[in-house]
Amino acid sequence: QCQRHCNCAFRSMETSSENRAFREPLQTITNTPLSIAQLKQMAETIFNRLVQEGKIRVIELSTFQGRLEDPDHNSANGCAVIAPLVVSRNLRNVDGVSDIDVEDIIDNESLPLLHYIRTKLKLGNTDYLHPMEV
Repeated sequence: QCQRHCNCAFRSMETSSENRAFREPLQTITNTPLSIAQLKQMAETIFNRLVQEGKIRVIELSTFQGRLEDPDHNSANGCAVIAPLVVSRNLRNVDGVSDIDVEDIIDNESLPLLHYIRTKLKLGNTDYLHPMEV
């Protein structure tokens, strides 16, 4: 049962005006203990509905983390840096972030920053970075 932890996470989502799509199912679960399996099923249902409504788009990029095998610059395990860079670019661009923007961030923009952070923390060039380390 994960009622206590789920309530905290979902209540913060519930109060955001940006998350109206989550409100209806949340009203049901915030007062009911859920198993992990039930929570997973509910998340999948919400995700699939948002995809059908066109609010989420699932695409394949022409790149991936760690694709470029430069010994000093590698984006593998770099989510803690890549995700904030995508958000930053999204905030700067009126039209949002394109697939090409995300590919550029993974293959170019994140590399020197990841190298700097990993060097400073004395980590290998593909070591995982925890978001708290960044």
